[in-house]
Amino acid sequence: MNISLVRKGKEAAGTLTLSFATDPLELQSWIVTDAQGKQTSVHLYDIAPGGPFPDSLFQYNPSSGPSTVGDRQAVKSL
Repeated sequence: MNISLVRKGKEAAGTLTLSFATDPLELQSWIVTDAQGKQTSVHLYDIAPGGPFPDSLFQYNPSSGPSTVGDRQAVKSL
């Protein structure tokens, strides 16, 4: 299963395509296509699933939503 993402209003700037296996649902790879049509691919393999992971490993800091930097929308890091 593939999911392609584009920036609304800036479709010509490029895309991000995520590829998932479906049984079980796992991210397998992603491809970034830039405005010139050049692609960078990352493939995941030999993944050793782990877990369960204790909640203490993760920290969530609620925010008031995404912030804007110039004409870009930035996601606040957790």
